[in-house]
Order: sequence, then C-alpha cells, then structure tokens
Amino acid sequence: MSMIYTIRYTNKSRPRSIEYAGKEETTGYYKEPQADGIWLSADGVIGDTVYDKVHHGGENKSCYLYGTENYAYWESRFPALKFEPGMFGENLTVDGLKESEIWIGDIYRIGDAKVQVTQPRQPCYKMGIRFNDDGMPDQFRRSRYPGIYVKVLEAGHVKPGDKMQMLEQGASGLSVAAIFALLYAEQADEEMIQKAIQDSVLPEKMKQYILKKYINKTE
Repeated sequence: MSMIYTIRYTNKSRPRSIEYAGKEETTGYYKEPQADGIWLSADGVIGDTVYDKVHHGGENKSCYLYGTENYAYWESRFPALKFEPGMFGENLTVDGLKESEIWIGDIYRIGDAKVQVTQPRQPCYKMGIRFNDDGMPDQFRRSRYPGIYVKVLEAGHVKPGDKMQMLEQGASGLSVAAIFALLYAEQADEEMIQKAIQDSVLPEKMKQYILKKYINKTE
C-alpha cells in the first residue's frame, strides 16, 4: 500500500499565559506556522514549547499531525471562530491525512525525518480554552478526527510542501480511528480489545487505559 500525503503547515509554539479555573498557567498549545519548517527529534519538535510533560510530549508523542480536511468539520461547528494553522495544537498540518487509513505502527518518511505512528490524541481542557467552549473536549471525543501522534525514528527537517510517504505498514491491523473509538465507546469487540493490548507499538499507558475500561473495570 502506497500512502502519500503533503505537509501544508509546519507549526511550533512560544510560551503563552492562559487563565483556567481562576489561575494563570503557561501553555504551548498555541502553535504558529513556521515558513522555514521545523526540526523533528526523538525528544520532540526542536524549539517547540511543551509544559505539561505528563500528558504531552515524550517519545511516543514527539510530533502531532492533524488533517487539513478535518478543519472543515470543525469550522461548520464553530462558524464565528477564526481558524488558523495549528488550531488543534498540531506540529504538522497535513493535506489528505485520514485517521481511518493510517494504522498504529505505520512508518513514514516526512521530509528528512522518519517517524512511526503510535496513537491518537486525547483532548484536554486547553482545547476548550482555545475554542472558547468548555464542551469542545467532549465534542472532540465524539468526533472521528483525533489526529495522529508519532515517535521519531530518524531526526530531520520538515518544511511545507514536503511529502509524507509510507515506508512500511504496521502489523497491528488497527487504524488510528479504530483505537480512538475504542477509547470512548460504551462497549467494544473483544478481538479488537485483544489486538490493541497485545500490539507492540501502542504505548503501554494507552493499553492500560483500555484494559481498565473494558477488563479491569473494578480497579
């Protein structure tokens, strides 16, 4: 299978102060496009701001990708909001990217970098602040557009216009969309649950989340 996508925007952030629950905090959610591109490393996007390292960043979340076409879905739900590149906190805004077509474990060449797909994104309260709607995280959970996290296997530079081309398809047989649905469904197929928790690439933290949700419900 040959999957090729195109990078529309490369984004990173500077520290920004926001207010939440009556307190001021600093975030790196607000990404801005970088015309000269960005550098991907195993530790994350070089020069990008990541403050909450418990929930963001790390080896399995080195870079976050979101599909350009997904924007139309959200623009129809927030018509009064001005949408800008990096609106979802993504480092790479990608033309043609579809969560239903990309498997956990897929390996891609993006510009000079090589990456592996690890998991979908789970929303946090900062998304509600960015969209000026506390219900946005719940809407995101109910959508089919979580975006994609990758780990960086080979560091490299990525710029707008670069291609994202599959080198190797993952062995999981589970799309990013399928894993995302598994995280928030009321019930799920037992075979899919087992495939997820046995997959060698899906991060352990996400496997434990799935185990607790469907199997160890009393913990």
